[in-house]
Amino acid sequence: MKYTTIVSVAGQATLWGFPMSEFGRRLRIERLRCGLSQSALADKAGVSLRTLASYEQGEREPGIENAKRI
Repeated sequence: MKYTTIVSVAGQATLWGFPMSEFGRRLRIERLRCGLSQSALADKAGVSLRTLASYEQGEREPGIENAKRI
């Protein structure tokens, strides 16, 4: 994913055209598609493994800077 776009559509934040509520599911799908472990992606993105796992599980949503790095 080359560009990160977070916009508000009808009052709902979206990331790469997906509702933020879908971010974790899409993140996991894309990570697996790229053949990366959670640990490898966390290292590449500069976030902790726990942070990445919480994004994938829908417990947290990334701020703008973390979303860009991921």
